[in-house]
Amino acid sequence: MSNLGLRTIQIDNQYLIWEELEASRKQEIINAPPKVLEDRYSMRKLLLNKPGVFSLDFKNQENRFTAYLVNDTKAQKLFIDGKDQHTVEAEKLNIDRDSAKIAVHGLTYDMGGKGLAKRLTNAGFPTTEEEGIRIQKAFEISHPELMGFKRYLHRATEYESLLFHRKVQLKDKRDKMNWIIQGNCSELIIKALQYLYDYCLDRVRVLPHFHDELVLECLKCKTHSNLPCEPILKIKKELEGLYPFYWPQTKMKVFELGIK
Repeated sequence: MSNLGLRTIQIDNQYLIWEELEASRKQEIINAPPKVLEDRYSMRKLLLNKPGVFSLDFKNQENRFTAYLVNDTKAQKLFIDGKDQHTVEAEKLNIDRDSAKIAVHGLTYDMGGKGLAKRLTNAGFPTTEEEGIRIQKAFEISHPELMGFKRYLHRATEYESLLFHRKVQLKDKRDKMNWIIQGNCSELIIKALQYLYDYCLDRVRVLPHFHDELVLECLKCKTHSNLPCEPILKIKKELEGLYPFYWPQTKMKVFELGIK
């Protein structure tokens, strides 16, 4: 595994170096539909198919952080009770779960109803502008704390991150919500990587990470099972303990890591 770099890709079970591909082949890969990219060119799939390699995934980190930050009590209770947020949102918005997942992310980041209709249609869920506007209004009514936070942001010019206390100048409206959620969530990954490199390199090899997933190869597994091993489970617990965020009036951590 140690010779697999960021620029290595798998095509039909062959390992190829990106820089060595002809320009026409690179363009073919770039233009490939998402499903083809996932099936044929996925570095993530290549790594996770190897015994002894696991991912630690920050489950629903953006949704969890949003619920925590704006004190959305209904969303918080969903996570505390272990319910699937997108299934519950789908029922409230009268749409299917996959559409609800797209809607929650888009509308949280100030996407409008017309933009949501276009996003859903492009994702394979044909939606009229009128339906997109209906979904937007229903979402806003069911999330008053989030809407109140957004109104506060319209006047805000500076924000300090919760984990590293970075102070950032806020510009246009969309950038404000985007930076606050994704900027704070990126600090979770940075904090985890710092810990892994400082304290865990005798136990795991840190492989390329993907958005909110950390990919690790266990150095302690003698059998290299595909089941989560004790060293990986221990590191999972250590990483979850890095973050001083709890759901209000509970001892439950806001951020959890799943293992794949």
